[in-house]
Amino acid sequence: MQFLDAAREGIANLLAHPAGKYLVEAFVLPGLAYLGIFSLILWPLLVLPCIATWRVLERGGYPGWVSLIPVYNWMALLRVARLSAWWLVLLAIPVVNVPVWIFCCIRTSRSFGRGRGFGWGLALLPPVFMTIVGASEAQGRRDELLGSAVTA
Repeated sequence: MQFLDAAREGIANLLAHPAGKYLVEAFVLPGLAYLGIFSLILWPLLVLPCIATWRVLERGGYPGWVSLIPVYNWMALLRVARLSAWWLVLLAIPVVNVPVWIFCCIRTSRSFGRGRGFGWGLALLPPVFMTIVGASEAQGRRDELLGSAVTA
């Protein structure tokens, strides 16, 4: 509580001083405007991938709220790709995770009836291609075998 009182007193002293008003007009207001513009651009970039993952998991047979839980959403995406949860360990290893990620994306695209090229797109531009999968009418084929891991 003392900290808040001291902060209020400091701001009041700053605004009471003639140079303080200049500092607020010159630095604080443009900074707040920049933050406002930046947040208008940033929020859609953060929210749209969350919505897309929500829709992909729903189409894959999982409840959408699973996309909001950090590790569980990866496990669910691996299940949609017809891979076991042990692949999550491989995704945690720094150099190994790149080819494993590409493989998982290709399997995910195949589970939604898409091709290998779409899987590469899913690996390289996940927000865009997850939105495409989420907006499509394709349902994930969780119960069908899509081929062995060697041939995928």
